[in-house]
Amino acid sequence: MAAQALKKKTRRVIEEEEEAAARRAEEERRKKEEEAKARRLAWEASCGQQRELKATSTNFALAGGFRHSCILQEDGTVVCFGTNGREQCEVPPDLDSVVAVAAGHFHNCAVQSDGSLVCFGDNSFGQCIVPEDLTDVIAVSAGFGHTCAITRQGELVCFGDNAFEQCDVPEQDVAIIAVGAGFK
Repeated sequence: MAAQALKKKTRRVIEEEEEAAARRAEEERRKKEEEAKARRLAWEASCGQQRELKATSTNFALAGGFRHSCILQEDGTVVCFGTNGREQCEVPPDLDSVVAVAAGHFHNCAVQSDGSLVCFGDNSFGQCIVPEDLTDVIAVSAGFGHTCAITRQGELVCFGDNAFEQCDVPEQDVAIIAVGAGFK
């Protein structure tokens, strides 16, 4: 009789342990599902969808901003992805024929084949307001809150935040051939 009671008790303990293990496994499965869902939602909240990109040796560029990136594809279109809190990944739908791209802190700029400059994203400092008389752009660099562009004539034009005189272009006796815009 004592042996039977011990067997029943042992069976109950084993069943309880198996049930507890099954509950833990189910909790772990749910936790993984929730984590996967959170990752998927975070991806969807960023800008764009995952896609395969094929690099070629012509007309391809990559620009990295603050938690976002932009690529210039071979067909002259731009794709931006990553954090999109300031709409920096909202590429204007009519933006095409792009030959150069730059990514700033929360804004991006693209040079089109006709020399026009298009900037989009955060415009807190006027860094996306392209001066009306700025034409024939051949290169661009986007900083924290400012943008600098070089024209075909070798002129450097900067606009946006000028708190540290980063838009005060010094007089030059020679044409500018490259530009880089920093943090501030």
